[in-house]
Formats: sequence, C-alpha cells, structure tokens
Amino acid sequence: MRLEKLCKGSSITQLEKLARAFSTKPAIVSVSDDGSIKHNGNVKGYVYKIIDTVTPDDIYIHPKTKMHESWEWITRKEFRLEFLYEYESIPDDTLSEDEISTLREN
Repeated sequence: MRLEKLCKGSSITQLEKLARAFSTKPAIVSVSDDGSIKHNGNVKGYVYKIIDTVTPDDIYIHPKTKMHESWEWITRKEFRLEFLYEYESIPDDTLSEDEISTLREN
C-alpha cells in the first residue's frame, strides 16, 4: 500500500539500501562487516523519503536495534512522505537458506 504519511512510532533510516530491505517485511536482516545488507523479505516494497523537516527532538535511536545506532530511529510525530519507487528483492540482496541457518545458529 502506498502511504502519504508516516505515523508516530515508525522506524526510519537514512540508508537507502536498509530502507529497501525493511520495505520487504523481512524476518531477518544481515549487515556484513563490509556494509552489505541482505535479508529474507519476500514482498514488494515501497521506498519513501520524509518531506518534512526532521529535528533531533522528532526522533530517537531505536532502543532494540542490533545495527549501528545511527542507522535506525523511531519517530516521535507524524511526517509527510514522498513516494520514491517500488522495490522487489534481487538475488544479490536475498539471504540463502544456508545463510539464514548460519545466522540463526549464531
């Protein structure tokens, strides 16, 4: 579904590749040491940008993130959005079953 507004309490990122991964509703997102991002999401995603001004008071670091703390925030208010594009996972971005098993073991 396309959105025009982002609700208070939503997760946001400035990293486009991470936004694409999150847009596919993954259960697992893996960030390697070289910064590459893979996931197991399998739905068509929609990528947006916030068109309102965002101040430090409008967001806070996601308290449960496992990634670098500057990569994911939670919004404290509603924001207007601009739709950028649809995204469908490509094989290079998708975790294999073996990779998923290895991640779950660790």
